[in-house]
Amino acid sequence: MRRISAAAFSATLVIISLAAVGTGSATAAPSRVHDEHLGAAPAHLSALTRTAPRLGATSVSGPPSVGIETSLPLPGFGDVVADPSHGHVFVSSGEGHDGVTVLSTIGTVKRTLSGLPGASGMVLSADGSTVYVALFNGDAIGEIDTATLAVTTLPTGADTCPSSVAQTAGSLWFGYGCYGASGSVGTMEPDGTVHPGVITGLGSAPQLATSPALDGVLFTGEGLLAKYLVTGGGTPSATREHYVSITNLGDMAITPDGTEVVVAAGWPYYQQRFATSDLSVAGQYTTSNYPDAVAINADGQVAAGINGTPDVWLFQPGGSTATRTYSLRGSLVPGGLAFAGSHIYAVTNTSGPYDELHVVSTLPDATVKVTTDKSTYKYAAKAHVKVRVPGAPNSSTVSVYAKLANGAHGLVKSGHPTAGVFTAALHVGLRTTFTATYSGDDTHGPTTSKGVTVKVHGLVVDKVFGKYATSHHVALFHVRKDPRIGAAMAPGHAGQCLYFVAQKPVGGHWRTVGKTGCVVMNSDSAAGAIFSGTHRVGERVRFRAEWHGDKVNLADDGPWLDVRFTR
Repeated sequence: MRRISAAAFSATLVIISLAAVGTGSATAAPSRVHDEHLGAAPAHLSALTRTAPRLGATSVSGPPSVGIETSLPLPGFGDVVADPSHGHVFVSSGEGHDGVTVLSTIGTVKRTLSGLPGASGMVLSADGSTVYVALFNGDAIGEIDTATLAVTTLPTGADTCPSSVAQTAGSLWFGYGCYGASGSVGTMEPDGTVHPGVITGLGSAPQLATSPALDGVLFTGEGLLAKYLVTGGGTPSATREHYVSITNLGDMAITPDGTEVVVAAGWPYYQQRFATSDLSVAGQYTTSNYPDAVAINADGQVAAGINGTPDVWLFQPGGSTATRTYSLRGSLVPGGLAFAGSHIYAVTNTSGPYDELHVVSTLPDATVKVTTDKSTYKYAAKAHVKVRVPGAPNSSTVSVYAKLANGAHGLVKSGHPTAGVFTAALHVGLRTTFTATYSGDDTHGPTTSKGVTVKVHGLVVDKVFGKYATSHHVALFHVRKDPRIGAAMAPGHAGQCLYFVAQKPVGGHWRTVGKTGCVVMNSDSAAGAIFSGTHRVGERVRFRAEWHGDKVNLADDGPWLDVRFTR
């Protein structure tokens, strides 16, 4: 350590008297302990305040709230479609933007397809070979080959502005209507022949919904939810059979058996169920304010989304009470749900420049338990964390996160468990809460554990200044020299209190003969005191600094500093 002279100390502050204890003249003037702030902390002390353990370079965020989160590389949103047979999820960019992002089914961005201006509503073809995309700004339908991701476009006619697509009756149907125009529905035959205006006079460009279980039936949604009996081919036709009024339509989907169409609209505050036979009310999926999305998987499970919290509500077929809910970062966008197998794909709008895709699982949570080797640690000690996930395959992934009492949080370690066990370690400098996330497997979904919090002592170091020599670890002072004591604490607690204590030997035991009140630490988390008065030859004194603890760090005492006075 670098030697620091007593000149580093400023003038004395509040004085606390010490009792005259021990041998010697009863008339001798008592020594005193003075509070003393350090003008600049000695380097070997203040350096400690900068050595608090830190998380690694990957410390950018805490554990995800639910499942996997991926930032989308497009500035807008149109629709989301899952294609699990090819391992893809497609997210379109929306009106005014160009492109469709292709992700893996676990949310990894693979590529972004360009040349798709105003990519809006999408549908996966019945045979799974093609994703059709309505190109609002391209007056066309885009075709994405799901095997090769090759893109072709087929024009729908000038100033059509298609925004939705659906398949039934052997043709592709598209809803269209530019800004300020009324809505219409046209068809496109497999060879690209377009038949506009099969349905006209709608209030706006409609959303469309069809089902393989209802060939020749088309549902349109704008100010009305309407059922049409349709034919395709060279002379397409559409006859409206039933309709009901709806308010602020966000999304709609048909159950796999074709018996119900489920609607998410701004009002009422639940997902509405209508019988496809006559659009009579069939029940409801009870959510909360501002329903804006719905998706149904092949088993009939319903993912119902709202512009609120929780964002996504999971229902069993026909059940009115959610069996599970999911709270996501950001706000669910209208129509921002797709549902395939046990995975829900949800798109949210966040405070950042891009939307996020969340991959959440409907499978039950795994058992994920976090333990530490201790509950309390010394400053900078290594905390060993163990995560147990019974039955977890070795190919699964466990990630350990830490959140510190000062708000910092981040990833500690990520990797594969062995026999259901994963370990990590972190040098801790203040109260820390550890959590773990599990990636999931064939029978369990991604799961986040409960947090385990460990407490950490602060670290106080102190040193005596002004001695002329050291003998057997005892600092020697001339009787006319006042010892000065400097102390620093890690991690930094500038503005908080250290306390200095003085003791003398009495009857073979050390007895406290005085202590300071609060000595406020400076910006380097350091403080000091001075022991002044009339000292006697042979007199022994010892000092230490004490930290009494707070919510961030437990108490700690500096080592005793032994002093003896000589001529």
